[in-house]
Amino acid sequence: VPYFENTLYDYDNIVKDEVDALVIFSGHGSNEYFNFDYRKRYIDAKFYVKKYPNKRIFIYGRSNYLDDSEVIKTLLVSNDKIKSDLITTIEKKMSNTFENMILLQEILIKEDIKNVLFLTAPIHTKRVRLIWKKNVKEITLNIVKSKEISDDKIQWGTTNEKIKNVIYEFSAILYNFLRGWI
Repeated sequence: VPYFENTLYDYDNIVKDEVDALVIFSGHGSNEYFNFDYRKRYIDAKFYVKKYPNKRIFIYGRSNYLDDSEVIKTLLVSNDKIKSDLITTIEKKMSNTFENMILLQEILIKEDIKNVLFLTAPIHTKRVRLIWKKNVKEITLNIVKSKEISDDKIQWGTTNEKIKNVIYEFSAILYNFLRGWI
């Protein structure tokens, strides 16, 4: 399973600092009802807002138990002193990643955003890239490596949750392909 999970990781080696905004998708690292993936996206966001200060931040998060986007925004504002007016939470909840991308594209075009740094769960990056490549032509996508990925860490064994997530993600990619979205 670790091999198959790693094939889902797809991120860019960012060499230019030309970024108009950061986009954060949270809640895609687990299929559980109580999904606390927002904590990992906050750690990523905290790192990248220091590297790219004063950029607009667009946050889309799942809402089951907590509204991930509001939690991340609150943490960035209170802990990291990011100005609240730089952060836009996307409250309209769509039913899948494709619809999220189409809505996000509309928002980014309206805001004249041309180049984004994209933060999401590592397992979700391949699907994001495939959907974006086919459907979002006006905005450059840069998917950054999550702080939760360690190149020097050898992974032995796995958990049932990871197996379930890998199967879910490959199924989601197949579903998006069959729908003509990738």
